[in-house]
Amino acid sequence: MSYPFRFSSARPYHLVCSFLFDRHLFWALAALIIVGDAILTQLIIQFIPYTEIDWETYMIHIDLYLKGERDYSKITGPTGLLV
Repeated sequence: MSYPFRFSSARPYHLVCSFLFDRHLFWALAALIIVGDAILTQLIIQFIPYTEIDWETYMIHIDLYLKGERDYSKITGPTGLLV
């Protein structure tokens, strides 16, 4: 029984190279990246809880800026400096 592909250590390298650099596979790679990103984004939204800390800190930074503070080293909040 013969197999159409030989299994060797060089095969995965050639497969990755052809997937990355072959123009015929560009749309397949682009679609794979977009679908993977969409799935990962949905998983993050579904399983990572929203934290109030980020919103609270952001509002404190905005309040300081609107009050006239322009020195970024002085714009701080509960989680630290403005970044």
